[in-house]
Order: sequence, then structure tokens, then C-alpha cells
Amino acid sequence: MIQSFPPLYGKNPKILILGSIPGKASLQAEKYYNNTRNHFWSLIFEYFKCEQTDDYEIKKSLIVENGIALWDVIKCCDRENSSLDSDIKNSKPNDINQFLQDNNIMVVFLNGGKAFEEFNRNFKMSTIKVIALPSTSPANANWKKKNCQQKWIDALNEFL
Repeated sequence: MIQSFPPLYGKNPKILILGSIPGKASLQAEKYYNNTRNHFWSLIFEYFKCEQTDDYEIKKSLIVENGIALWDVIKCCDRENSSLDSDIKNSKPNDINQFLQDNNIMVVFLNGGKAFEEFNRNFKMSTIKVIALPSTSPANANWKKKNCQQKWIDALNEFL
């Protein structure tokens, strides 16, 4: 059974970005979105007009200092020899309701279809806006990188 990471956030997060659960590269490195082909960090650097870097401490600071929290819908699951969301079995959710109660989150962004599916299966939001966005994963062949990034940038513009 694989485990997700604890949430990454600072004092006053306004946006909670939820993935499904980290892939193999991220789990091995213990870093969110560590697959170099994942578009997440490049779109964050583009949005904040920052020079891209592989320094994870800088990446974390950029997120935290701008009122964003990162976490995953799934706390633990089975997923053998793969990073594919389609291989996830026996998933159990993180306590997202408690996180939302403890923080002043305005909106939840769901990174991809599996995050959307798992979130909707386990949680019902009545007071917080939830936005499904295209996956930043390299497995998301349905969206071109530029189109995917534009959807994310539009969503960030609405709340930052």
C-alpha cells in the first residue's frame, strides 16, 4: 500500500490543489510533482513569472508564499508497478474536510480526472468552490501542454 504526502501549505492558504496520489518518481524523491515530464511546476513558474529551477525548496516556497496548498485526495491505495491513476485500487481518502475546516480555503482545484472522481466519491462541498482542471501528468495525452497550462492559468487568475 502506498501513502500520500502530508499537505504542503503555509499560514494562510486560499487555494487547495489536490492531485490523486503521487506517482513513482514523486514517491521515491518524496517531492510533489517530481516527474520531470509533469507540467505542474512549469505552469506555476510561468504563472508567477519566475525562472524555472529544480530546487524543491524554492518550488515549495513559491507555493506557500502565494497562498497555495498542495495535497492529494487519496491518503493510501494499492498501485503496483505503475504511476497510472487507472491502476489505483483500494483507495482511502485524506481528511480533506478537516483541512478545509482548519484553513480559510476559497477554492479547491482538482488536478485531473482521478482526483475529480475520488473527490466526488468521498466529499460533498456546499460552501467552497471546486474546479476540475486537466491533469498536468505526462499521461494526459488528451490535452496539449499549452492548452492545459492556459486552463490552469485562467483558474489561478480568478482566485489570486
